[in-house]
Amino acid sequence: LETKFLGIQIRRSHIMEDSISIAGKLRDEDLRKPLKVKFYREDGVDAGGVKREYFSLLTEKLFDPNFGHWKVVGDDSCFWFTSVGKIDSEDENLNEVEGKDVYYLVGLLAGLAVYNSVILDLHFPQIVYKKLLGFDDFSLHDLKTIDKFIYNGLKQLRDYDGDDVEDIFCLCFEVTYKTNLGVEVKHDLIENGANISVTSDNKHEYIDKYVQFILHDSIKDQFEHFATGFLKVVDGKALHLFTPKELEGLVEGEIELDFKQLEEHSTYEGGFSKEHPYIKKLWEVLHNFDFEQKKKFLRFCTGADRAPIGGLKNLEPKFKIQRNGPDKVSLPTSATCFNTLLLPEYDSKLKLKRLLLVAIENASGFGLQ
Repeated sequence: LETKFLGIQIRRSHIMEDSISIAGKLRDEDLRKPLKVKFYREDGVDAGGVKREYFSLLTEKLFDPNFGHWKVVGDDSCFWFTSVGKIDSEDENLNEVEGKDVYYLVGLLAGLAVYNSVILDLHFPQIVYKKLLGFDDFSLHDLKTIDKFIYNGLKQLRDYDGDDVEDIFCLCFEVTYKTNLGVEVKHDLIENGANISVTSDNKHEYIDKYVQFILHDSIKDQFEHFATGFLKVVDGKALHLFTPKELEGLVEGEIELDFKQLEEHSTYEGGFSKEHPYIKKLWEVLHNFDFEQKKKFLRFCTGADRAPIGGLKNLEPKFKIQRNGPDKVSLPTSATCFNTLLLPEYDSKLKLKRLLLVAIENASGFGLQ
């Protein structure tokens, strides 16, 4: 029976295995239907919150560092592909999950998030979006966000003006790297590269080959599985109308956080209202937060530290502030899957700011904080 929704049922205890199993059975046309999620043996209709919780929980599981499928790179703590080894996890249910399935599922998840207007709490280097759009003109600058150490070394080689490159740098057209399991591997950048020295005449070829190796050759299979999953959902002529930065915004949201916009489009429950004196104090506190504090507050309340395309006015569901009792010693809490801040009515603005900062600085995980 055809339905207008893609409905799936997932066991929390086997969220990755169930997701991989379901993903392998879906038709292409199913992936372009609005997603509805039900957790096994749990009541409740998915009006958006359950779906967002599913995306959050699955993202957390897929990027579990125990897997070794992803590494954190760059100053912005982005995720990048690794060479895949054996999974070594305390969760015995995950030890049989293959790397190709993980990369495919992450790509599929990113595509479904775009289609369902859900912001994923993850960040990729922009080179990932360039590759998804078919760009292949990689430069040394693209490498900077992936491996700053190698970038600095290659930049030093590029900028060196002397004729004694061979003597100063002592390089050949062979690179050595370690897999995620710590195994050292050697790779020739060109045929017989181990026996060909890098000189002032061929150093630019060496740099180009090294960049190509890091950004393409070394992660070719991993990226292909990832791209297959993503493009199953969002491929088409419209995709190529986007720039890499715009595609990044669709998946990860916008960096700019306009809290005036957030204030204008917020809703209230439990006795709070836009004109309530206490709410006015809250917004005074929030508007005085610095950028990093605003990111942490947004992550605390919504599960992601970026805004949807178009800004915070487009949060779905709308940001809600709910009164959680009178003054007390307990911290503010949140329901991230419903974009809701559960806030006690503290007896002073100073206490409100202090406890709110404690909450957002020490928050972790997803769902109910």
